[in-house]
Amino acid sequence: MSKIKVVIDTNVFIKALIGSPSSEKIYFLFKEEAFQLAISEAMLEEISNVITRPKFNFPLIKTKRILEIIKKFAIIVKPKKKLSICRDPKDDMII
Repeated sequence: MSKIKVVIDTNVFIKALIGSPSSEKIYFLFKEEAFQLAISEAMLEEISNVITRPKFNFPLIKTKRILEIIKKFAIIVKPKKKLSICRDPKDDMII
């Protein structure tokens, strides 16, 4: 049986990484490989940009490791269409 494919918004993903109680279950399920993470190059780039912000204070080695883990366990999808339907255009990549 194949695992369910899940797209996680960058905000939720970052909250999981910093230990937010509201996202800890998602982080746990990701670590346990309970689902298959689906992510685009644009989303991966956004995660990379966000986790390198000084306010999160992630060491460079940890940042690189996080990105390696995502690439190792995620399906990198290549959207065929670019949509422009969200109130916030940055969220179009999630759809």
